[in-house]
Amino acid sequence: MKTRDEEFAEARKKRFEEYEKWAREGAMKKASEGIAGDEIKLLKAENSKDLMVEVVINGSAKATLILDTGSYDIVLTRRMGEVLGIDFSDTKNKVKSIRLAGKERLAKVVDLDSIRIQDIEEKDLIADVLFEDVDVLGLKDGLLGLAYLDRFNCVIDLDRMKMRLQRKPK
Repeated sequence: MKTRDEEFAEARKKRFEEYEKWAREGAMKKASEGIAGDEIKLLKAENSKDLMVEVVINGSAKATLILDTGSYDIVLTRRMGEVLGIDFSDTKNKVKSIRLAGKERLAKVVDLDSIRIQDIEEKDLIADVLFEDVDVLGLKDGLLGLAYLDRFNCVIDLDRMKMRLQRKPK
């Protein structure tokens, strides 16, 4: 037979466990509901765990970019650069070396007018466009780094393969 103190301790422990569960569920719900805006559909890259998103660059060029929260840069493939009409012949200005897939690669630094994900558009961005035309880490059209994502509060729901973006105050 349990003493009154043991019963009290057991009941208290149970209440704390229920409260912790309630708090976790509430925090998850608040995080997903607290960010206004349309849900953005995420895609999974073939043969990898990378998450991708479909974008429109400069108002007309459709691209599929890998979300890269480990990089600041927006990186585009040479093929995507050609679609955007980038002039690769001028190698004196705005060229830099970036590390990608464990190798130093040359990229042309370009100004982008905009990148739009569904109805969310950001203007005046800078991207690095690769000079070499190779398949790097399964890139389809490039990487979308923090240069874009840092402008937002972001919640990613992997179970539903959705992302919500809320513009940060300036």
